[in-house]
Amino acid sequence: MEWIGVDLDGTLAHYESGQYPEIGEPIEPMLKRVHDWLDAGREVRILTARAAHGEEDIKRVTAWLEKVGLPRLQVTSQKDPDMEVLWDDKVVQVRPNTGEPIVDQFLQESLARTLTISKKRKKTDSNSFELMASLEKDSKGE
Repeated sequence: MEWIGVDLDGTLAHYESGQYPEIGEPIEPMLKRVHDWLDAGREVRILTARAAHGEEDIKRVTAWLEKVGLPRLQVTSQKDPDMEVLWDDKVVQVRPNTGEPIVDQFLQESLARTLTISKKRKKTDSNSFELMASLEKDSKGE
């Protein structure tokens, strides 16, 4: 059965560096989205690196899910071929079988900030400049 993967920290729950092992407050639009998927009969799993740390972290995540009104969901750190899509704050989606990024505004802005910082520090990363040039072409439809 296909399932939807949802990252925990920074996607379903607010996360600030250094707060681990605490889990932040729920991100309401994402929480509503998960409820909607469940109401529609979809399988949702929490895909989080915390699950790789052991049973105590899985129990902590499960307790948090129940606290915010979600049912007991599978908590895992592994994808499998049945995963339909992953919702995560740290991914860059690529076109299948190409390695080419599917660009969105957030990625363009992030790369622009990175390049600005690199230029100020007089450090250049040729891969970043090449990627930015490619993104600019994509955004112009070239």
